[in-house]
Amino acid sequence: MEIIQNTALYRTFLVTLLYMLVVFSQPSFATFSASVDHSVIGSHETFELNLRSDTDSASAPDLSKLEKDFDVLGTRQSRQVRIINGRSESWRDWIITLAPKRTGSLTIPAISLGSEQSSPVTITVSGTLNQPGTTSNVSPVFMRAELDTEQVYIQQEVVLTLKIFHRVNLYDDSRLSPLEIEDAIVQQLGDTKKYESVIDGTRYGIFELKFAIYPQKTGSLMIPAMTFTGTMADRRAPFSGMFSMGGKPIVARSPEILLSVQEQPDDYPGHDWLPTKKLTLTESWSQSLDSIKVGDAVTRTITMQADGLNAAQLPPLNLPSPSGANSYPDQSSTEDIPTAEGIIGKRVSAIAIVPTQAGPMTLPAIKVTWFDTQRKIVRTTEIPGRTIQVQPAENYELVQPFKAAAPVETTTEQTTPVAEEEVPPQQESYWKWLALAMGLLWLITGLGGWLFWKKSRKSPLQTTNKATGKTTVVVDKTDEKSLFQQFENTCHNHEKPGMILESFKQWSRVYLNAPELATVQQCVQRFDSETLKTVCHQIDSAIYSGKTAEAEAEELLALCQKMRKNRSRKKIHEETVELYPQ
Repeated sequence: MEIIQNTALYRTFLVTLLYMLVVFSQPSFATFSASVDHSVIGSHETFELNLRSDTDSASAPDLSKLEKDFDVLGTRQSRQVRIINGRSESWRDWIITLAPKRTGSLTIPAISLGSEQSSPVTITVSGTLNQPGTTSNVSPVFMRAELDTEQVYIQQEVVLTLKIFHRVNLYDDSRLSPLEIEDAIVQQLGDTKKYESVIDGTRYGIFELKFAIYPQKTGSLMIPAMTFTGTMADRRAPFSGMFSMGGKPIVARSPEILLSVQEQPDDYPGHDWLPTKKLTLTESWSQSLDSIKVGDAVTRTITMQADGLNAAQLPPLNLPSPSGANSYPDQSSTEDIPTAEGIIGKRVSAIAIVPTQAGPMTLPAIKVTWFDTQRKIVRTTEIPGRTIQVQPAENYELVQPFKAAAPVETTTEQTTPVAEEEVPPQQESYWKWLALAMGLLWLITGLGGWLFWKKSRKSPLQTTNKATGKTTVVVDKTDEKSLFQQFENTCHNHEKPGMILESFKQWSRVYLNAPELATVQQCVQRFDSETLKTVCHQIDSAIYSGKTAEAEAEELLALCQKMRKNRSRKKIHEETVELYPQ
């Protein structure tokens, strides 16, 4: 009996030992693992990294190590429980959508979750995989980028065409990174175009954008890659239903393009460098030239247009003043006209001409030198000079002074005194009262102006800029010192380029004693300084590029301080009177 009991106990011990050997002899599975959905991808594709833990940890994986070679586009997680034959298993997954930053063999490093670490995973990123035009194209989204030319002169326009192809439905959250190029001015040409095309038997939707690029530095210029991100519809995603669809982040990148930028030719004779495909000059008049009379005010308008230049690159025209007439420059305007081939810059300049004498009036020719970027030659566009016959004004009479009565013949026998013609008492009274009224009116006007000036000097108004919080003193526009101080503050405070030029214009009009100057270009022409012209042109260009002009503003201020110190206002006034007779 003892033997039987010992035998049963021995069997129980053997079964228990065998069970423990079976359990502990099973391979040990990692509690935290990493895997990818595919290990060979294109540079424009995304993939998913799956991190799995069989413990219900409250912590999250540390993804900071991924930022070196990958962009993390999205992260989601799920927890699953499975029961088989009464035995339960559970695990938690983190699904991370990644986009590679470069091509080649990339390693996903070990990811930490608490005290656990996953194993590294290696993937291969190919720059030629699944490109458009190949039969193996399976990428849902890819990009193309091309330039209309790969070699240009400095400040010459080059057009970049960017196309985004997609064969899946995209949500409305699609975004494109901005095109920012150092040492270049970039302007988008119109709105984004949307259309469809068939490539290798597959229909793609296409977004097309165009950009005009103006290099500002010679040498090699790299057009950087642009990144497109979005969410494509994925019916297989969790929680998708009849009225909602899950989404999968997706990314695409355009290739980098190298552009060669040359210096302007050494034999270019023009002062203003104008590299363009075509430049035209047209003129128009406010009335027919066959009927111009003395005293008529006629406006001459010159329009300059250039294909491949923006308006900020076009120099202001120096419209000559004809002899025998008074001239008054009118305000100019600029405009950028975007087209599919590039930008057409437009500058309109006008001058009012008032003939002061009858007879022939000669208008000098207007010439603009430019560089033809298509034929690689220097060209000149000209409006030929012409002579206009000015007619006398109608009812034009000189005011003749009163004459004394003719003397009466006398003889030796008799002399008859002749009285001088007298002004009627009523007319004499009228002129006396008119002169008295005019004198009184002049006195009241002068007294009122003096009181207004004195009051404004004592109590200047102040305005506060809500955006910057800066307080600006509104001074009397006739006070040159106050205007110049305001101009200095505008430059030192690094205000917007447009505000700097406006402050410069207000001071120049008073300093030059020329209130008829309506534009910055007219003020610069009056100073007759090439350095000043260049600096103002640079600040004007900053308005269109959206950049600041801090260094240019300080240079402009230094030039004005020097001119203000070396040249007296009396001399400037004399030159102004001589150039612009009243």
